[in-house]
Amino acid sequence: MSDDGARDDDPLRLESAVAIRAGGFPCSGPASRRPGGGAAEAGAPVSVTVSTLVPERVVLRDEVPGRVAAFRRVEIRPQVGGLILERPVDEGARVAAGDVLFPRFARRS
Repeated sequence: MSDDGARDDDPLRLESAVAIRAGGFPCSGPASRRPGGGAAEAGAPVSVTVSTLVPERVVLRDEVPGRVAAFRRVEIRPQVGGLILERPVDEGARVAAGDVLFPRFARRS
């Protein structure tokens, strides 16, 4: 099996397996159970469908339902009083130490 999920089976092995399975069907019918067999009684040729096998790459994919949860959570709580003037950082954005997250208007007492 390759890295991209495609199957690289030997086409000869697949054709052999199909031929072996298909070859057993004529021997299992009710005509072969009668005395004298079934193949000797058949006079007219039987029409059959023939398919040529072509090797091709098949991508294997599984889709499963699921739910995603955050690995970590952060809660921001005020330590001082005042009004928040704006929120310059979008939710989920990366921030570094020292970045202003919430500029505030100081409460006058």
